Amino acid sequence: VAAEEAERLRVEEEARVAAEEAERVRVEEEARVAAEEAERQRVEEEARLAAEEAERQRAEEEAKRVAEQERLARQKREQEAAAQKAEQERLAALALQQQQEESALAKRRKTEEIQLRKRYHLNIQRRVERKWRRPKGVRGNVVCDVSVIQLPSGEIADVEVTSCTPNDIALRKSVENAVWAANPLPAAPRTSLFDRRVNFRFDQRG
Repeated sequence: VAAEEAERLRVEEEARVAAEEAERVRVEEEARVAAEEAERQRVEEEARLAAEEAERQRAEEEAKRVAEQERLARQKREQEAAAQKAEQERLAALALQQQQEESALAKRRKTEEIQLRKRYHLNIQRRVERKWRRPKGVRGNVVCDVSVIQLPSGEIADVEVTSCTPNDIALRKSVENAVWAANPLPAAPRTSLFDRRVNFRFDQRG
């Protein structure tokens, strides 16, 4: 009986020890698995955070690149606009200068033309006055308005003494004769200055 009891106790002790060992192994295994899972999750989390950081940096770099491209494009547009404005202002200033020069040249030509025309008419007047012979009985100052129609060659086509002071028939006729005696009239210095009808004032001081 004692031997049986001892054997029973031994078996029970071995069972208890085996159960404790199994429990220990199970606990250790669970701890190992939990630790591995935690490590896996940590690694995954670090990888996720690293990927997010890399994506954030990439997005920042892309945003910087796009912003720089836009800045350069805007700068180029501003430079082109400034250059275009400067060119327009240069052309406008050049056109204004050219216009002013042309206006000044036209004014000088107009003044020269007026002076030449006056000299041309004065030459005709003086030529007629040199040919004039004062009629007997006409004394003092003589002023007559004369209109002459001429050909481009200076040949006289018609003469009209429109008025005279004093109003004397002989005086009118003498002035008309003086005009015909001056035929052909002095030529115009330029073709553009030729006047088919020339009006001048015949003026002689007595």
